[in-house]
Amino acid sequence: MKKNILLLTLSLFLFSGAKGQYVINFSDPATYQVNCGDVVPSQWTVKDKTCELSLPPMVLNNTSSLNIYFSIKINQSGNLESSDEFMIMHKVNENGSWIIDTIVQGTNSNNVRLINDSISITSADTIYFKALAHTNASNEFWAIKSGDISISNVTPLYFPLPIELLSFDAEYNEEYSTVDINWATLTETNNDYFTIERSLNGLDFEAISIIDGAGNSNSTLNYEYTDFDATATVTYYRLRQTDYDGQTSVSDIVSVQADESGLSPQISGVNSQNGEILLSVYIPKEQNIGIEIVDLSGKVIVSDQKMLYEGMHTLNYNSGSDIGGNIIFIRILNEFSGSVNKKVFVNT
Repeated sequence: MKKNILLLTLSLFLFSGAKGQYVINFSDPATYQVNCGDVVPSQWTVKDKTCELSLPPMVLNNTSSLNIYFSIKINQSGNLESSDEFMIMHKVNENGSWIIDTIVQGTNSNNVRLINDSISITSADTIYFKALAHTNASNEFWAIKSGDISISNVTPLYFPLPIELLSFDAEYNEEYSTVDINWATLTETNNDYFTIERSLNGLDFEAISIIDGAGNSNSTLNYEYTDFDATATVTYYRLRQTDYDGQTSVSDIVSVQADESGLSPQISGVNSQNGEILLSVYIPKEQNIGIEIVDLSGKVIVSDQKMLYEGMHTLNYNSGSDIGGNIIFIRILNEFSGSVNKKVFVNT
């Protein structure tokens, strides 16, 4: 077993004349396969589990050189332990035995590890690479980014695409305050199902629906889904595809801008009677709101939060004293426009 613990100070090997014919791209499922971990177009991340990353088989692109060269960057969080490991392996030909090239152990500082090496094979050989990433906590991770694995002097035998995605779009429906999601595939191979994922910040996604795939198809197929629960001003979506064998691929992210007109609360009137503030508010769509009322001196008279249904509401607050005939400032925080601010003269 060959075991190298690589440090940040590892110097870059420069291979004369070597040029990478294979580069990993996590937006292209033909360039990789994984059995678990989180995959986005920019990277593969493993937390609190052991996952494998497989590269497609590769053959020499010519017989004048019998060496292939590989370069791999490995990213890690700063709280890994020595028991957390990232392993690089290869085998020659399908029936060959896996050989461990490198084992990288976790450290307690953020690191980018760089591995450069070469392997000699014969002109008739096919070479296979895979990586094994292990951590034992959800706040620890290993990551490989798109472009961080390259291999020279080879012709990749790329994995067949599970789907050829023709389009993936999402559009806000103003009439019903929903988001209509549509996608189309040109071909499908062993396609089990699609998962529609939604995010409010473009980073943290949750699954909101699973749609069956066609299995195998050589004709254009169209799919659609309506999200009735999109409440944020900007909502992000992506499409995850899963094969029958559990392999997954993820689409690019699309964003939807909700039409804010008519969705923000409207302050229609303020009255004061016997130390009570009567605030009239129209809510165009059910939402959480925060209410602040401040007098001219900056004193906060009211601070409240409510879930209000669509329609007109009269909100009663005790001001502590009669503020009729005074000027106050009202601020309503909401999900669609951020805040509605109004300076009003209080009627009595």
